[in-house]
Amino acid sequence: MAAPHQYLDQLIFHLVAADPVGARLVIQEALREGGTVEDVVSGCLYPALVCLVRSRQQGQMTRRSYNASRHILEGVAAHLFQEAARHPDHGRSIFICCAPRETEELGAKLTADLAALHGWRVRFGGMGLSAEEIAFALGRFSPDVLLLHCDQAATLSTLRPWILCFHRIAPWPALQIAIAGAAVEVPASVTQTFCADVAGRDPVEILETLTLCPNQRAAPEPAHMVLPADWDPRQRLSWN
Repeated sequence: MAAPHQYLDQLIFHLVAADPVGARLVIQEALREGGTVEDVVSGCLYPALVCLVRSRQQGQMTRRSYNASRHILEGVAAHLFQEAARHPDHGRSIFICCAPRETEELGAKLTADLAALHGWRVRFGGMGLSAEEIAFALGRFSPDVLLLHCDQAATLSTLRPWILCFHRIAPWPALQIAIAGAAVEVPASVTQTFCADVAGRDPVEILETLTLCPNQRAAPEPAHMVLPADWDPRQRLSWN
């Protein structure tokens, strides 16, 4: 496979030009040159999404242009996963959703689709879930992993009380909590600061880490956050 940035630049060009055929041809070329699905996701699709999101946030793209580019990118990704060979089910389950205040869920969707391709049993919650809605989903599906996707640094700072809460709810003592996304610049620093068990900068890195380190857990947090014994996950949480 040629240098990832070569395909990335070409992909972004066709996305911004609203050219779905050209965008799909770029991905096909990357695969023909020896790239794997993981190479394409980490080197092309996900960085392209991050670039589009930041361009929109900085006022460099109109909403209409962004939506068109995003739609093409989502279609290219769906086609890639549809054509790829699936790994056998390995028995582990994962619930994936966006961090609070995230405005784009496609990065989390890429992670969910890649996880399903690699044999995970995936539940996808999308964006806009509250803490109690996530807690309800954890109680209903009992996943091995909760993955919070975060592309914006501003939303990363809101995660600590959520993670402390989920760590300390008795029904899920074995739950592994992960943070992934472009906001994760230094995974080791993020796990220490926000009490996550593992962290990754993109869909490929976080899934590799979860596969290699299924038993990794964060160090106990000294400032214990006490929850009432009769706490109901359907109620609103207070972080005061």
